[in-house]
Amino acid sequence: MIHDAELTDRLGPTPAPVKRVEPPRTFVKKSQQIVVQAFQMTRERRASNADWPNWLHEAWQIGTGVGGVYPQNYPNSDGSDALNIHGRHATYNVAWGDWIVLDDGDIFSLRPDYFARAYEPERDMISRPISLQRAVGRFLSWRLPVNFSPDCGITFKPLFNEHMPFGPNRHEPIGTNLLDAQQAEQMLRHVLELDGDA
Repeated sequence: MIHDAELTDRLGPTPAPVKRVEPPRTFVKKSQQIVVQAFQMTRERRASNADWPNWLHEAWQIGTGVGGVYPQNYPNSDGSDALNIHGRHATYNVAWGDWIVLDDGDIFSLRPDYFARAYEPERDMISRPISLQRAVGRFLSWRLPVNFSPDCGITFKPLFNEHMPFGPNRHEPIGTNLLDAQQAEQMLRHVLELDGDA
C-alpha cells in the first residue's frame, strides 16, 4: 500500500486546493447518446485541484497504474508540468486545454476541437425539440432487464415452451411491450418535467 508521503515523493506536489469556481460538467456523446463525465484541464487547474471532480482525484491516487493520472515529469515533477493518463488502451499526454473524459470506467483525453465535435453538455440534449422524439424511439427499442419483475397486478412469465424438446425459451420484451409511442412520450415529458407539473 502506498502512503501519502510516498505518493507525494513519486508524483510531485499535490495541486493546492483553492475556492471552487466552476463545477465539473456532464456531457453526452452526440452519436450514441452516451453520458460521460468530462473535465477540461488548464494550467490553472493543474496548479489547484479545487475544481477537480472526485473521479479525477481517485485517478490521481492510482498514479501510473491503469486508470491513473500522473505528472508528465514523473517521478521528478515540481507540480507545474502537464499530466499523463494511463488508459485501458493507451497512454495519453494531456495538453493544456484538453478534456479528460471518464466513459464507462475508462479515462482518456481529447483535444478541444475533437471534444466539441463529439460531445455536448447533457442539458442541451433536453432542450432540443427533436431530443424528446429520439428519447421515445430509444425507449421503445430498449430491452428490459433480465430480472424484470413487475408488481401491482402486472404479471410476466419469462419462460415458455418449458415442456417442448427445443425449450425452454425466454421472452425478451422491449419498451414497446410496455408502452406505445404516445404513452412513452407522456412518461418522458413527466420525467423531464416538460408537462408543466414540476
